[in-house]
Amino acid sequence: MVGFTGVRWEVRPAEELSRQLTTGAGERPMFEAAMAWGSIASTLQELQQEFVAVRKIVDEGWTGSTRGGVLAAVDKLGAWVQAVADDARANAKAAERQAIAHTVAVAAMPDAGVIAAVGQMEAALKAVVAPPSALIAGGIARLDDQAMGMKAQAARVMQTYEQATTPVAKPWEPAPVPTGLVHAPAASAQRDAAQARLAEQDSAAVAAAQGAMMAIAAMSGTSLGPRASNEYVTQTARAAHQGSAFAASEEVTVVGQSADATTVAGSPVAPVAPMASASHTGVTPTPAVATNYDSVQDAVAEGHVPAAPSVLGVPEREGG
Repeated sequence: MVGFTGVRWEVRPAEELSRQLTTGAGERPMFEAAMAWGSIASTLQELQQEFVAVRKIVDEGWTGSTRGGVLAAVDKLGAWVQAVADDARANAKAAERQAIAHTVAVAAMPDAGVIAAVGQMEAALKAVVAPPSALIAGGIARLDDQAMGMKAQAARVMQTYEQATTPVAKPWEPAPVPTGLVHAPAASAQRDAAQARLAEQDSAAVAAAQGAMMAIAAMSGTSLGPRASNEYVTQTARAAHQGSAFAASEEVTVVGQSADATTVAGSPVAPVAPMASASHTGVTPTPAVATNYDSVQDAVAEGHVPAAPSVLGVPEREGG
């Protein structure tokens, strides 16, 4: 009898059938697939029970106009989940049966090495040049009978295995996904309305933030009008401006013992008296330096002092 494969197993060599059946991954992947399908079936069954609970809550607690539509949608989803769970359970059983059938077939299939050895012994006895004796003839007949029996057994094993494989030979047809659960135009309109409300809320929040900023600016007397980018001075520009201010006022005046005020960079500077009189110490006093800096620098012997030190890139210059 020819199965779904269309192969006549009895006409194929037994050694070839044995090697083809025993070569490959074996039955372990099919057992693993059966376990995976069983886990999926259990999970879907739990999900279906949750749909039952949800339907009960909706049925008891919802009295709105859309109650009937919601219940119908929940029923459709629950039925679909139950159908998928049943299919997963059936696939688990089919994979398990297939793994068992493969295990039995491998155990019943004659060993390829034994089949090859019997064939070689039979060929060797037939090649003996000496006149055939009753012993040799009996041995050849016995080997031939054994080879024929293993060939027939291999064919029967493959036929049985094919029949056991027939349930999984057909493609699995999953349960159709339910449609019409939600009214598409109404759902789209509700989604657009929700997006419009969110946009309005965002606009209101932005306007409120701008109003708060304007109020704060009005209280502090700061204008928040538009400003050109070149009105803001970077750190480097401010440093350069500060250096220019130092350079403009770097002139210093050596003030001796005169009581007259000296003008430094256009501003009057009070005379600075020496800490000790020359007549008392006998040493020529070092002239004091009056500048427009916060601290007083010592004057050098030549009568001039170094200018303001370089600040943020402003080079040093000497005062006259």
